[in-house]
Amino acid sequence: MILNHLWGLYAHPIEEWQTIDNRHESATYSLSHIALIALIPSLMGYYSSVYLGWKIGTGDAVFLTHNSAVLIGIAMYFALIIG
Repeated sequence: MILNHLWGLYAHPIEEWQTIDNRHESATYSLSHIALIALIPSLMGYYSSVYLGWKIGTGDAVFLTHNSAVLIGIAMYFALIIG
């Protein structure tokens, strides 16, 4: 997973890119990480719209219902995957 290489890319980028190049990962392995990483913004979008809400100007905070946020979160996830 590319996240395992983050420190190496900062500390010694040339050697780390060679390591990444030498390690040939399958398409399934790479796509599984994309699917996992795409969950993060979808889940945070759900949480923030249901529990934190947002405020425009001086009005009251606006929240989404659970059902609306789930549908938007699912749509966001697939939009990130299809991308």
